[in-house]
Parts: sequence; C-alpha cells; structure tokens
Amino acid sequence: MLPPMTNEWLVTVGGYSAIMSQRAWATWNTYESIDYDAAGEVADYLGVLAVREHSILVLGGDPRPVLAFRKNEQLWIGRWFWAESDADALNELLAFNVGPSICSVEWATTGEDYVLVDTALTARYLRGCPKQPHAVGVLSGRYRIETHHVEPNEKTWLLAHSFHRL
Repeated sequence: MLPPMTNEWLVTVGGYSAIMSQRAWATWNTYESIDYDAAGEVADYLGVLAVREHSILVLGGDPRPVLAFRKNEQLWIGRWFWAESDADALNELLAFNVGPSICSVEWATTGEDYVLVDTALTARYLRGCPKQPHAVGVLSGRYRIETHHVEPNEKTWLLAHSFHRL
C-alpha cells in the first residue's frame, strides 16, 4: 500500500528540492557542507546523488515550489515556475496530456519511507517547527523518472516529473 501524501506545495527557503529516505534526511548537512554543495552541482532538471550510503534524487535548477501527487495511481512531482495559483498549477498538472520527455534519470530506492525536502534545511533544524518535509509514496525498486514541460497557456509554466517502475 502506498503511503499518504500531502497536497501542499513545498516552498523552499532557497535550497534545492530533493527526495531522500527519512534515514538520509536525519543525517543531511546543509549550507556550507559537502552534501549541499553536491546537490547544487546537479546541472539538469534531475540528478541522482550518492551521499554516504544513500541514493538521493535532486531536482536541479532554480529552487521552485514542488508538490508530490498521484495521477492515475502513478507518482509525479510538479514544479511551479508560473501559474495563477497553487490550485491552478495542480489542476494543470492533473489535466495535461503527457508528451515526450525532455530528460530522464534512473533511480533505485529501498523499502524505507521517503520525503520531499528543502536541502537548505536539516531535520535537526526543523525539529518542532510546523514546516516539515512532505511524505512521498515511493515503493522499493528501480525507477526511470522523466521530465516534461507543461505550458497549457501563456500564464502557466510547470515541470512534471513522472515515475516509471522498471
């Protein structure tokens, strides 16, 4: 069974977004650290980073609001560049017809619980704060994650990352 996910956009404080296991998040180091610097070196929209024994999926490029959601039971990550509102952005992501991908990566996961996080913050920093990482329903296995442009009109530009089990 897939774990529940929130329908709230995660807005970063300037860090890159990433998906990592709870165990990796517990040991993540932030600003002015090797961990954060390595996340910043992801040059494309997606990259896989090995930090200690963990495999981390980094959403490269400019830090943007992100959201994990399901479309037809498939895991997706949406990234908001321009839209009228949070709700409009999610509605466009749910409605768009998938076309060719602009890039893709492969990523292996374990049976652990995964979270969508702002890499500028640490689990230790957020302890007791209302801003917490978002649970992401990732099952154990290998995935190909494809990136798609979503530009349904002149007021909306989004990225959608689709997860495909291999």
